[in-house]
Amino acid sequence: MTANGTLTTVYNFCSQPGLYGCYDGATPQGIVQATDGNFYGVTNAGGTLCCGETPQGTAYKLTPRGAETVLYSFCSQSNCDDGKSPNYLMQASDGNFYGMNAAGGIDDQVGLLWQMSSGGSVNVLYGFSDSKFPYVQLLQGPGGQLYGTALHGGMYGDGTVFKITLSGGYTELYSFCSQPNCTDGAYPSAGRALGSDGSLYGTTSGGTITAGTAFKITPSGTLTTLYTFCSQSHCADGNHPGGGLVQGSDGNFYGTTVNGGLYGAGYGAGTIFELTPSGTLITLHSFNGADGLNPAVNLVQDAGGYLYGVTYAGGANSLGTVFSLSPPQ
Repeated sequence: MTANGTLTTVYNFCSQPGLYGCYDGATPQGIVQATDGNFYGVTNAGGTLCCGETPQGTAYKLTPRGAETVLYSFCSQSNCDDGKSPNYLMQASDGNFYGMNAAGGIDDQVGLLWQMSSGGSVNVLYGFSDSKFPYVQLLQGPGGQLYGTALHGGMYGDGTVFKITLSGGYTELYSFCSQPNCTDGAYPSAGRALGSDGSLYGTTSGGTITAGTAFKITPSGTLTTLYTFCSQSHCADGNHPGGGLVQGSDGNFYGTTVNGGLYGAGYGAGTIFELTPSGTLITLHSFNGADGLNPAVNLVQDAGGYLYGVTYAGGANSLGTVFSLSPPQ
């Protein structure tokens, strides 16, 4: 889609239907542009399995002109030891792709971390046990290690922040709800941003008043809660940050909340907010339904400072919008 809103469909999934599902994948989840100029992504369903098996997702390559190639079909190994239903992947400095599945592996309800070459060779690096449901995108941080979060697990069962080496060495950095009344947050359900100070910044969907938090964590695991959402009357400051944070060119962080704000019935239609590294929050926009409803993914910022994002629902057709926000003043 161009910056002025002209949309072109590059590829329609399930263009290769098979006896047991969509051979080219179905329900695409995440996509990145690799160093070779092509796009790589995963689908939550579909694949090339046969003989009565249920396809459990794919990893694929897509050229800018729309030619799709399935690189790998998950659940190809016995007992789905290679995982199923992937959500995101990313390309690391070694040129390989890394992703996590929230299901599959030795324990079907825990998940695993895998490495994939650009040619589609998959190697399972780590099977999760303490951390559970690690389905957000990984981030490569200081020292080349991969950082991620798990929705559940940890010492108190409310989620974790962890790091993993490119060879699969796992370290748990923090267990949420470690503080009384979960003032440090719970259930990290979105990705993180690497701040210019070398720390990681992210959000949780739970906490003291179950509305979510924004946090900062150092690479060594020291966590600071920057903001607790729904601190204002009627959750005017937002409720449940569904997407992660992005650091803008001004050094501040930007994100969205699924609910809250000034408009909409019940919990509101969602917000766009600005957060300083020290934890001061400013609500930049409250959605009203007509301009979108329930923004739940990361924002991106262009060179001019404009923020872009999508909403899950709302708009003229009640099926979501793509929006831009002018540079905050």
